Parts: sequence; structure tokens; C-alpha cells
Amino acid sequence: FTTFLCLLLTASNRIGSEEVTQNLLDTSWSFRNRSDDPKLLPLSGIATVPGDIYADLQALRLIDDPLYADNDVRLRWVARENWTYSTQFDVDDGLLKKPHHIIVFDGLDTIAQVILNGDGILSTNNQFVQYTADVAGKLKQTGNKLEIHFESPISYGDRAAREYEKDHGYSIPPDCTIEMFHGECHANYVRKIQAQFSWDWGPAFPTVGIFETARLVGHDGLHVERVHIDTTISDSGTVNVLVHADVRSAIPGKVHWDIRLPEMDMLHNVVTVLARGNGLQTTTAQFKLNKKEYELWWPNGMGAQKMYEMNVRLTRQDKRAFAERTVRFGIRKVELIQDFIDESNHTIGRNFYFKINDQPIFLKGSNWIPVSPFPSRNNSERMEFLLESSRIAGMNAMRVWGGGRYENEEFYELADRKGILLWHDMMFACSLYPTDPAFLESVTTEITQNVKRLKNHPSVLVWAGNNENELGLSGGWWGAVGYDITKRVADYKKLYKDVIGKIVADVDPSRPYLLSSPSNGIETDLAGGVSEHPSNPRYGDIHFYNEVKNLWKDSSYETPRCATEYGLQSIPSGMTMSKYLPQSEYSYFSGNFTHRQHHPGGVETLITMIFAHFPLPMECSQLRSETSQSLDGFKAKKCVAKTEGYIGRFSYFTQFHQALTYKTETEHYLRFRGRLSSDGLGHTMCALYWQLNDVWAAPTWSTIDWDLRWKPAHYEARRFFAPQLIVLFLNDNAILEGYATNDHSETMNDVTVLIQVFAFSNGFEPVYSLEKKMDLPPYSSTSIDLVEVNKWSDATKNMDLNIFVFTGELRNLEKSLIGYQSTVVPDRLWKVDLKSTGDVKIRSFVKKNDLEYRLVIEASAVAPLVWVEVQVDNLLAFFDDNAFTMTVKSRELTLKLTKKYERNLITDDVYVCALKSCYA
Repeated sequence: FTTFLCLLLTASNRIGSEEVTQNLLDTSWSFRNRSDDPKLLPLSGIATVPGDIYADLQALRLIDDPLYADNDVRLRWVARENWTYSTQFDVDDGLLKKPHHIIVFDGLDTIAQVILNGDGILSTNNQFVQYTADVAGKLKQTGNKLEIHFESPISYGDRAAREYEKDHGYSIPPDCTIEMFHGECHANYVRKIQAQFSWDWGPAFPTVGIFETARLVGHDGLHVERVHIDTTISDSGTVNVLVHADVRSAIPGKVHWDIRLPEMDMLHNVVTVLARGNGLQTTTAQFKLNKKEYELWWPNGMGAQKMYEMNVRLTRQDKRAFAERTVRFGIRKVELIQDFIDESNHTIGRNFYFKINDQPIFLKGSNWIPVSPFPSRNNSERMEFLLESSRIAGMNAMRVWGGGRYENEEFYELADRKGILLWHDMMFACSLYPTDPAFLESVTTEITQNVKRLKNHPSVLVWAGNNENELGLSGGWWGAVGYDITKRVADYKKLYKDVIGKIVADVDPSRPYLLSSPSNGIETDLAGGVSEHPSNPRYGDIHFYNEVKNLWKDSSYETPRCATEYGLQSIPSGMTMSKYLPQSEYSYFSGNFTHRQHHPGGVETLITMIFAHFPLPMECSQLRSETSQSLDGFKAKKCVAKTEGYIGRFSYFTQFHQALTYKTETEHYLRFRGRLSSDGLGHTMCALYWQLNDVWAAPTWSTIDWDLRWKPAHYEARRFFAPQLIVLFLNDNAILEGYATNDHSETMNDVTVLIQVFAFSNGFEPVYSLEKKMDLPPYSSTSIDLVEVNKWSDATKNMDLNIFVFTGELRNLEKSLIGYQSTVVPDRLWKVDLKSTGDVKIRSFVKKNDLEYRLVIEASAVAPLVWVEVQVDNLLAFFDDNAFTMTVKSRELTLKLTKKYERNLITDDVYVCALKSCYA
């Protein structure tokens, strides 16, 4: 092994003792309200810690399920109350005998005063900060009383806004959410999950409570708060490892390190010096690893996710105190490339892509919002399922969105294991923020702690200062009397450039930092921190949304360097939706349903988009002819029946509309990998759609609903994120275009491209077929010559293209399918004679083992948009394929469960339909 600095003290020489920890969650907790409202009765009861006030009230049946019907509004009083959590505890003898005592809270939500045995020991105002207080001399052997007084985050936000305006002469916009959100005001003054004040995809539940661990620590004068690691790989492959320990020590002087890497059979002994006693300080040890001594960590699809365990033991020179920590880390190199595409013509713009371990990577993935509106609850199973669903779908990246939270360690460990790179926003979103000294001090602690906590994870790819704040600033989203644009820009730069940017540069120099998302990347930096047009497709990343264009057309989309947000709404599964709506409200225009639609104009926009492609519901047949559909009549609610199943059928339409939109847009980005349009757009290297997950049952942009059911769009994602892909689409001139993509580092030779055209009236025999050979270069998108197909198409121009389905496949030398079949269905499905399309039915459904079932389905003819659903609750499962168009008579599918179900599934649990029968 390699030893740096000094080889000193061995373990047998130590006479100190280790610190002692006592978990404060093991005690009995209670809660009570402190109401100023004489109409509200006193409320109290047993509390669960970690937890939140909504869970505690619901457990005692003092409130109903917050996620049912319109309870998000009915229960607003909960977040407007002040609450106290309290417990009594005895102190373990071993801990009490230590000369130094601290209390540590990993998550207090949010505005709190902490009282121990009648003494105030701590004030908190940031949900994202770990708080530590010295309690030496304040503990007793028995009968210690701990109280935490939480102020309403709503009241705090209101008061903070008033005080800021009084001190500065203006308020920080926006003051409140828009009315459709049914939300709360002044979220930007409160350092907690911004989406808890409501968002366009979620309700307002500004929780209070103890949502992470709390503990007492007794030590002998040396306490290690955290260990964080920097690894730098040289051109020769040698890794320089810096191990930083954030230490609280009673005295200054030398500290001796034992750093063990068990898997490498290495021990490094190092000496560093603590400059002072008391207070938090960072001390750093250094060593190197030779190229042969380690393996690299790779993203999903590029290699193995190798992780190492490091055991760190620090001993004070006087041998009277030592502390140990164990951390996991991975070794990998990250680069963000932003060179000019053409050095002779800078107006074309810059590249914007990442390299991992010197290999270019196309970021394929989604956006992550908080796993639940109630982060304190046990969300482990939900989190595991969502990240595993991402891995299975071929994703290698995910954007942790800035209106949520810095997740718990479990989330990042899962991302490390599954190879999911994290584009990580800081927790600021769609707002401007205060920049007074107290706010910046809190933010400084927040950013420093969380960057240090998360930098060990190789999955963290890049830091971004905020979500859409630069876009909003440049776009004039907000105004405030007395707060002109010059002040707004100066405050923006102060927060994201001068404060957050400097912290990231100092604490984590191994990763890139972007001021915002979207941004123009380095061009934003060169502009001083704010661009005039921060979503320029020639630079950086963009967010793209459009609900006016035909989203099934390739030409409807911009061609950026990187798309980190794009998407479209759909409604959850009918099974999911019906659990959270009263039966009387089970229709599209009902009060409870529209209450959950937070997207401005979403109720009517969704209808307009859906029925540009799909036939109006059967209840509305009087509004449809062979050549047109009357959406005005539908919007006027003239034919919406409140029949059971209507939400289920409309859900089918919205979900397939979303799936085909995500397919069209993502494949547009994928086909521009390594390609430029005539005007210099392209070289696209990121496609992160909005969004992966939900926080309730409502119209949202997710591909997995609140009950963890995959929507068609997630199955589509599994197809379009495959390592090799064939992209087919009809352009604006009804000419078929095709591209083949290869995401591997090696050329694929002699690949067969098979293009077929099916007519609904011709059974399963294609009316046209073309085979040709081509090579697929590494990391590429290659155009497919389809001249012959389009000659055939020209000959049929007197025929309606709405009677055809186009398919494309890639096959290897053994004629086996590479990836998945690509399908182009008619744009105007409402013009299709559904009688000519296929019925589908189940031929067999057989259990293979506790975690797998085999399903065989049959079609009577070409069947567009087949959907298979297991209609039972609490089943965590997905099919190996689903949401496809059947162009063969029979298909075998595998249902994969993530855990054993409570009973054997039977055929009657499975529902299958296609456009013909799902519509009926």
C-alpha cells in the first residue's frame, strides 16, 4: 500500500475512547397545537418521529386523508397553526460521563425554537440544514424534557415578507401562487420545499415536524461532523484523493488519521494540524491511487457502478479522543464541453455536452420531484421502485428539480447503484429571493452542508443554481413596486454567482456549476450572470413547452444542444384516479376533478390537444362526422356523461397522447446527436423529460402515477431510450424520414433495416416492405435512405394516409431484433374506421414464479395502441413491453413484480384493450 506524509500512531497505542450516540427517536413523543383561534379546540396526541403533523393528525383520525378529494384546501388550517413536539428522556450513563455533549437534528421542518430542560438551545429557519447545539451542562441523568416549538410556515412567510418590505421598501416577487394552484404565499422567504406551497402539479401541504433523525452525542473533545472526498484523475490515470473531515475539537494541535480502503487492502496513515480549538473546522488528508489499484464508476449502459468503502479514524495527538466515520465513494471524471462548434463562425454557437471518464454521453432521462408531499414518511419502497423503473427504461440521468429538496442519503445511494447521473438544482425555483445578510447566511450554511454531504456520490453530475429564475428574470415574469430590474439583476447575481457559485467552486471543484436551468451555459457567465435570452438553443440547455402546435409532428420542436425539461400532461390510471375522487365527482368537468388541474388553461387545452387526434367519446357521437369534430360542443359540456369508466377512457386518450408526444419529441432530440441542421442547430446531447413521478393523483406531466403505475409514456421511454433506435416520422410534406441511432462506443456493422407498411384492411400482411443494410458508427445518428419507400408512397397519394401504419426495425446478422420496433400511427386517429382495426384478447396468463407471470395476447387485425393493465391495488409491477401497436397476430409478454404479491394473480385481474375497445 501507499503511505503519505507520516507513518505514526498505531491502533494499539490509543488510550482514548469513542464518542457515544443516543437516538432521540426511540423516546415517546407527543404533539399539541398552540392556537390563537378561539374557534379551534386544543389538539394533542401521540406523535410519530420522524414524521409530520398531517400524519400525526391522520393517525388519530383527527383529519381525513389529506390527498382525498379537495382536502388540500379543507385542511389549510393545519399549516396555519403553531405546533409543539415534546418528549422526555433519560441519558445513557456512558454518554453522560463524556465531558462534551451536543444535540444534532438532521431535519427540523422548519421554523422552530428548541427548548431543553427549560433553556433555549437552538433556533432554526432552514429545512435543508443540519443543526447542532452544545448541551454540555444541560443534561440530567433522568427526566430530561425536550420541546420543539414550530411556528406556522405560512405565518412566518407572511411576517418575513412584511418585515423585508418595511426594511427595503419593496417586496420580493412573486408574492403568491396563481389562484389555480390553491396555494400559499411568500414561499420564497421560507427555506423549505418550495413545492409544499403548491405547484402546477401538486397540492399545498407546508408540513411541520421532525422529519429526519435527532440524536445526542457525547465525546472526549473530538467530533467529526462529516467526511467528504475529492478525487481527481490525471492524464496518466493516477487518482489524487483528498479526504476532508469537518471536525469539532476541544483543543488545537495534531490529529492522526488512519484511512482504510478494505477492498484495496490499503491503510494510509496521515498527520494534519487543527489550527484552533472549538468551532467547526476542516482538516484534509491526501494520498494517491495508481491506475491498477482502482476501477471506475460508470453511468447506466456504459459500464459497472463500482463503489468503494472508506473507513476514516481520527485520533487527537494526546490520545484522549478519537472518532470514526465510514463513507462510500466512486471514482469517475466529469467534464462539461462548451467549445465553439465552428471556430471560424462563432454565430453557430457552442457545444454543450458532458464526458464521463473521457467518453461523451447523451443524457437520457427525466426530472425528479419530491418522492412524496410528506418527506418524513417511509418512502423507501416508492423511491426504490421509481429509480429502478428509470434504470430499466434505459435512463442514465435525472434532474433533481429546484423546487423540491436535497433528498436523503438513500436516494443518492440508489442513484449510485443504478448508474443514474444527477443534474442537481439548488433548491430555488420560479421566484426571486431575498439577499439580506440573514437570508444569505442561512443559504451559505445550506449550500455548504449539502454540497459536502452529496459530493461523495459519483452520481451527482452537475450543480445548477436554480430552476427557471434567470428565465423569469429576463422574461419579465415578475414585477414589484420599487424593485426595478437593475436591483433584481444585482440581487440575482449576488445569490447565484457571488454566494452559491463561490461555495461550489471552493467545496466541490470537481463538478461543473451552472447558474440556472435553463441557461446559455458559459455564454451566461460571459454575459455577467444573466443572459438576455437564456433559452437560446445554440447554447446550454432549454426548457420547451408548447400546447398550440401538433405535438405528434417532428417539426413542432426546437433543436437545442440540450433539453432538460419538456413534457405534456396526462391523467392517472382510472384505477388510481377513482381512489381519490368521490363517485359523484367521477367526471372530467366535476368540481373535484378540475380542482386538481393546476395548469392554467389545462382543462380546455388538454381537450383540444387530445381530440385533435382521438375520436370524441361515444357520448358525443352527435358532434362528430367523417370530416370534423365539434370541440366547442364538448367544451360546452353538452355530452359528457357521468358514467363509471369515463375517467378511465379519457385517461387512456390522455396517456397515449402523452406517450406519442414524448416519443416524437425525444426522438427528435436523439436524431440530432452529432448532426446539425442547415442553420447550425443540433448536436443535441440531453433529453430529460418532465417529469418522472407524482405527489398525488391529478393531471400532471409524469410517466409513473401516484400509485406507481407505469403510464404508456414510460413504456415508450423504454423504447426510445434503448441503446439502438430507429426513428421514423412523416415530415410536413408527408415524406417518411428515418434515422438509426447507436449509443455504444463501437460500430455496429451490417445492420438490417426493415421498413414495413400495414393497412388496417389487409390483416397482418404488409402492403409494402423494404430491407437494406447499413453500418451504425459509435455515438451516432445516421440517416436512412428511404427514397424507395417514398416512391411507393407517391404512388398512393390518392389514398388517405390515415389507413396505414408504418413500422421500422433494426436486426442483427442473426436476424434478431435490436431494441424495439418503431411505429408511426395515423395522426388523425379520429378519421380511422375503427371497425377495420383489430380486437385484442387474452389467450393465456400463467404464473412462472412468485415474481413473474407470462401473458399471451392475440389480435384479430392490426391493432393500434394496445394497453394491458393489471387491475389490482398495491401491486408493484410492470410488463416487459406494453402500449404498442400490434402488427402480428400474437405476442407474449412478461409481467415482472418487484416483490411477491399477497395472492396469486388470475386472468380476470388482467385487462387488455386497443383503440377500438378502449374507446368503446
